[in-house]
Amino acid sequence: MPRTVRVSCGGCFYPILNRELVRQEVFHKDGDFAFFVDLMVAANERLPMRLADCSFS
Repeated sequence: MPRTVRVSCGGCFYPILNRELVRQEVFHKDGDFAFFVDLMVAANERLPMRLADCSFS
């Protein structure tokens, strides 16, 4: 059975951690990680959140 169509919305955040499992590069340029952190800080100011500790080590 085919998968349903994925809808993309601008300005939305998507999970990226699963890329690490297959060793895909997440942050491609210098400053990408800092930009991501800045986005998370701004998002947390608009909608306070808590990150779950999902480490399985």
